[in-house]
Amino acid sequence: VHDVHARHYVTSHGERIYDRHHYLERLGKFRDIIRRRDDDILELLGTGPKTLEALAGEPIIYRKVHLADPLKHYFGRQMIAKHLERLVREGGITRDAAGRYRL
Repeated sequence: VHDVHARHYVTSHGERIYDRHHYLERLGKFRDIIRRRDDDILELLGTGPKTLEALAGEPIIYRKVHLADPLKHYFGRQMIAKHLERLVREGGITRDAAGRYRL
């Protein structure tokens, strides 16, 4: 998306409409959040294999207090699943037959 040149960029978060400079700035911050969440997942997996459910109970996406909300827990679980799928695809982690992820 860095190579897409437009007058305006519309997103579903934040101010919604950005010029190129601010769009790229926000994109960089978004990338940093993704990396931080990857690091959090890898740190947790460093303590041993974990299932998606176990990781969804950790404050990776939302703070622990928000995980009691079923909707936030669901969305957090979905986002963690996407991180795990990408990490497996990139070879950073593996998933065993029992559904446990490990380094």
